[in-house]
Amino acid sequence: MVKAHPAQPRTAELLAACAPAEVLTLRHGGPDASLELVRDPSIRAVAFTGSPAGGRALMDAAAARPEPIPVYAEMGSLNPVFVLPSALAPDADWPAVLAAAVTGSSGQLCTKPGLVIAPDDEAGRAFGDRLAQAVSAAPLLPRMLTPAIEAAHRAWSQRAGAVAFAEPDSLGSDLLEEHFGPSVVVCFAPVADYAAVASRLHGSLTATVLAAPDDPALDALLPSLIATAGRIVFNGVPTGVAVCDAMHHGGPWPSTSNPLYTSVGTAAVARFLRPVALQGLPARFVP
Repeated sequence: MVKAHPAQPRTAELLAACAPAEVLTLRHGGPDASLELVRDPSIRAVAFTGSPAGGRALMDAAAARPEPIPVYAEMGSLNPVFVLPSALAPDADWPAVLAAAVTGSSGQLCTKPGLVIAPDDEAGRAFGDRLAQAVSAAPLLPRMLTPAIEAAHRAWSQRAGAVAFAEPDSLGSDLLEEHFGPSVVVCFAPVADYAAVASRLHGSLTATVLAAPDDPALDALLPSLIATAGRIVFNGVPTGVAVCDAMHHGGPWPSTSNPLYTSVGTAAVARFLRPVALQGLPARFVP
C-alpha cells in the first residue's frame, strides 16, 4: 500500500508506475513509529540514515526482538581532509573547492568535510585563512532542513567560536564529531604527525587527501586513513556519491553500524539479500 503525503499528491501515482502497490508502503511518523516498525515481526531488515543516538536506538530494538534482525545504520561522519604541503601552491584553488563542499546544501550532506588538517606553518595557516574566508562568503539556503537542525548548528557554532585552538589535541570531543551545517573545523599540525592524528579520529564515510602523487608523506598517512574511512578521496571532495558498481558509502563506527555494506550504489541491495547454498539438489530445483 502506498500513502501519499498531502503536499505531494502525485507520489502514489509515480510509485505505482514503478512497482506494484504492495511493494512499498510510506509511513510518516517520529521515533515511536520507527521503533514500532523495527519491532514488527514482518520486518526482516532495517536501513536508517540519521543520528548516532537514533541509529543505536533502532539497533537495540532490533537486537531485543525474539528473532533479531540486522540494522544497516548510517549515523555520523566527520569526513576529515588532510592537506599536504604539495597542495599549498599559491595559485591552487582548493580553499574555494573545499568551501563549496562544506557549504553546499547548507552543509547538510553526510559526506560534508567537517575537519581540515593543514600544515602547522605559514603556508598552512594561509590556506586555513583562505578557506575560512571562502566559507564565510559562500551563499547559503534560506533555511535548513528542520528548525531543530538549524538550532543545533547555531549552538554548535557558538561553542566552536569560543574555542581557541591550533592543534587537534586541543579540540573538545564534540568538535571531532559530525556537525550538520555550513561550517568546518580547521586545525594545524606537523605533517609528520598526520598519521597519528588520523588514527585518533572516529570512523568516517570518507577521508580526503590533497597532495601531489609523489608527496613522501602519503606513505605514512594513507594506511591510517584506510583504517579510518570507507572511501578514500585523492585530490577531490567527498561530497556527492554515484549510483554505480564502484560506490562504497559506508565506513567504521560511528559512520555506519556495519562497514561491510554500502547504502548507495548497485551493491546496496546486498543488505537485503540472504545467500542460500543449494548442494546436491536435482537440477530442476536450481534456478
